[in-house]
Amino acid sequence: MSFNSFAVLYMIDRTMKIEWIHIGSPSDRQPIVRAGKLLRQGGVVALPTPSGYVLAAKAEQDVLYPLGSLFVQSLPQHYTLYIGNWDNLARYVPRMSLQAKKLLGSVWPGAVTALFEHDKVNLIKLKKTIPIKTFNVLYKDDTITIQFPDHPICCAVLNEALAPVAGFFVPCSKNSSLIENKELIDFLDGCADAIIDTPASPPNPAISTVVKCGLKGIEVICEGAYSKEKIKEISTIQILFVCTGNTCRSPIAEAICRKYLSSALNCSLDRVGELGYIVGSAGTATIDGLPASGHAVQIARQMQSPLDDHRSRALTTRLIDQADVIFAMSPSHLQDIVRLAPDAQHKCRLLDDGGAIADPIGGDSDIYRRCAEQIERSISERMNELL
Repeated sequence: MSFNSFAVLYMIDRTMKIEWIHIGSPSDRQPIVRAGKLLRQGGVVALPTPSGYVLAAKAEQDVLYPLGSLFVQSLPQHYTLYIGNWDNLARYVPRMSLQAKKLLGSVWPGAVTALFEHDKVNLIKLKKTIPIKTFNVLYKDDTITIQFPDHPICCAVLNEALAPVAGFFVPCSKNSSLIENKELIDFLDGCADAIIDTPASPPNPAISTVVKCGLKGIEVICEGAYSKEKIKEISTIQILFVCTGNTCRSPIAEAICRKYLSSALNCSLDRVGELGYIVGSAGTATIDGLPASGHAVQIARQMQSPLDDHRSRALTTRLIDQADVIFAMSPSHLQDIVRLAPDAQHKCRLLDDGGAIADPIGGDSDIYRRCAEQIERSISERMNELL
């Protein structure tokens, strides 16, 4: 039997009357359990979200592909995975960039659909942990699309399913309540086992912004509830390097980090900030306005990440508060940072896990070169963890 024939038979067999499941709140256990069981057993359920209804089913090929063939000719389809809690995310996206973590930590649950790009190594690992009939549904072109809807009842049903749930948005469910939308009811009556009926939705549905969390940073694919400017504002990462005088070690680290990011993001030094990374440095015992040391400027030039215009800054609570991650050159610098801002301890760490990076001030060019090499190795390791 051909696949298309199977899809036709699938529809012909769906003669039983659609079930309406009314759920008044996330604490209505009986109907939530019923809806979750339907999904777990391979049923198709119309789930409410702030953007409208989603036609959802267990994320397996034999369940979703016949459903998708009704609306799109080409197979396989790229479905959206819907999650009801943060714990479910780690299984399908085991590694996220700091940018993605910051963005989604601010907007989820909410009106952002995230398209995660995986490298080949991660995909190979995922294939070993996720059943192939689920993997083939969720991953396409090295990406997976995930939404965490800001709808407590929907999330309660997703959690109760005890299985990955995927599907697609029903266009005719936009900007209309379920009861008033005859087109939607007719549409669902032909392809859903059940419709989740909940208290009235907001009068202005939150259209989801689609964001690609890629290997090269954050990219807005389609604007919705959040504009491109707002997504950039939320996801921008500020990295701060701290030493004593802010004329040797931390400026060198700043220059090396900016160069590393320009290479990783495949952009010029000037565009690193535009792509969501602001790199800076400060000193725990300095005054504002001092230039970088001569050897530091020379090394930065050799790395094609100049420090000619660098001027020292004294470390302040404002700089600490603005930073998303702070790298200190020594344990004493860590102590100084936490003394100024005790609540910032969670985002502070030594740049070199092996210990302090010695101050090269007063040394010759070879001492500065060795210092820069240690900083470069450490930054390479740290950035690999963050990007």
